[in-house]
Amino acid sequence: MGLIFVHSWIEYALIAILITHLTDQGLRLSKAAMIVNVHDGVTELLVLVVDYASEAYLGPFIVIVCTNGLLLLFLAAWVLHEIEIKLLYVALLLIAIGRAGCDVPLKEFLADQFRKQGRAEDEERVESRRKIWWRLAYFIGIIASLVFFTEASWVNLCKICTIALAIAFALFLGGIPFFELKKPTESSSLNKVVQVIKAAILKRHLSLNTTVSSDNDPPIIHSPMKRFLNHSITLGSSSL
Repeated sequence: MGLIFVHSWIEYALIAILITHLTDQGLRLSKAAMIVNVHDGVTELLVLVVDYASEAYLGPFIVIVCTNGLLLLFLAAWVLHEIEIKLLYVALLLIAIGRAGCDVPLKEFLADQFRKQGRAEDEERVESRRKIWWRLAYFIGIIASLVFFTEASWVNLCKICTIALAIAFALFLGGIPFFELKKPTESSSLNKVVQVIKAAILKRHLSLNTTVSSDNDPPIIHSPMKRFLNHSITLGSSSL
């Protein structure tokens, strides 16, 4: 809950006004807007990557630990009064990964803790409790960003957020003995998508019969942009 609160606070106290800080550092408004937009787009793409790594390989707990560590590095970098443009891009990449780790993995991890307390068939109740506690902590973080340290400079605000995240992260690590740690599984839904695309690429040079002989045959895609997927559906179905 502490991590959710701090992430929400950082999101609205720092990231929401990132474009203002970039222009204050001497960047043109157009370039600052471009950097912020690209950063948001990269963050959305990384959400898929981080979710895939969490579900199929690492598990939510390991992903949360890694992404929050990178976010701490980002905040430490912004403590500098002046930052070179190359370091700026590195710092923005770190926070993009940190933000991605706060999305699906942290939500799934919170749900796992409620599953530990209840029965396996109470999935609807688990999801309801997860939403209530998540929204409560997130809303409190938004209120804190609007009330506390609103007059602080960017550097001082980064220092405060760094300390807050470090404390929340330390408390999170201290709860390891009490956590329900979900093991990764290879049956990830994203894994299936990757397998389909991989099979389509590997079998793209094979000939394909586009005639459907019976209702039980796999469907054939005739769209030029999607025809390459036919190889994974018809020729690679046995491997999937």
